[in-house]
Amino acid sequence: MGEYADFERVVADSLQYALGQAGIEDPSLRDELLDAYQKLDCFPEVPAVLESLQSSGFGTAILSNGTRSMVESCVRHAGLDKLIDEILTVDSARIYKPSPRVYELAVDRYGPPVPGIAFHSANAWDIAGAAHFGFSCIWINRNNTIAEQLPAGPPVHYPTCRVCRNCSPASATEIRPGSAEGLAGNAGIPAMSVFGFLLAD
Repeated sequence: MGEYADFERVVADSLQYALGQAGIEDPSLRDELLDAYQKLDCFPEVPAVLESLQSSGFGTAILSNGTRSMVESCVRHAGLDKLIDEILTVDSARIYKPSPRVYELAVDRYGPPVPGIAFHSANAWDIAGAAHFGFSCIWINRNNTIAEQLPAGPPVHYPTCRVCRNCSPASATEIRPGSAEGLAGNAGIPAMSVFGFLLAD
């Protein structure tokens, strides 16, 4: 419809609809569920991966469709606030991924070359959008699903982000699905790892 609503409103409206469909009228339950969405845990391997990336000289950032307040709350709750260098959200672009305008936010912040940004996400549609934009992408395929038929083609994929701890932006285009070959860091390559999201739902 061309009208932007931030993600907090989208979540609240969606929850209200779901409760209504289920015939549940319980404002306290609604508030409890909305509060829980601000306190998501991270996947177990995430802290070690981020620590390893930072110790290897990589910058780390989150690029999220969520609002800044939502993402900051989740990052604090998960204990990742010292492991994430920056949070980028769609608040300024007022449009959601996979719009190229959102991925452009990372380039505006960190500069070209675009393939020098390694983008990691568990969402295939997010990886497709980022790959189409030009990022070096790694799909964290936690559910071992097949690649969707999207324009960017099948991405490099792994079952968790644990393998990303030694990954460089250049190696993301060289490795093959199901193999850790090529994950050693490459000297002289711009080192910025951007994560679509790191939290369990």
